[in-house]
Amino acid sequence: MTKMFNKNVKPKLIALFILVLATGSLIHFDVFATDNKEYSVNKNGQTFGTIADVGPDSQPPELIAATGLDDKIGYVYYEDLQGDQPHNPKEAIEYMERLNVMIKEAREKGESYLWYIPLYESDGMTVIGSYGISIPEITEIAEKRD
Repeated sequence: MTKMFNKNVKPKLIALFILVLATGSLIHFDVFATDNKEYSVNKNGQTFGTIADVGPDSQPPELIAATGLDDKIGYVYYEDLQGDQPHNPKEAIEYMERLNVMIKEAREKGESYLWYIPLYESDGMTVIGSYGISIPEITEIAEKRD
């Protein structure tokens, strides 16, 4: 009886193994194994994930998950989100002055966003839409102090 059981099981296991191999070759994986346990890494070597994935002692991923203007879900470059940041107090004052002008002009035009950046697939190359940089609310406090 044991020999009969083995005769019936072996062909089924071999068929299952072949099916798994065939299916695996048809699936396109965009995420590759990496030493970085916090984020996924695309085939271009760029990290991608959500802001929620950022730990207190970790760097953010290069590509941040975001919902674009047309409700498309994709990724934006962290650097694009940050923009050109000031490096000293003088630059910070100039930056806030430029930002306040941009906010005022955007509100006068009835805009919801200050500027737009590209929204990508996780490969960091394929543009699938746009992401709007919202008008920061904190600047209203700075405007009231002036």
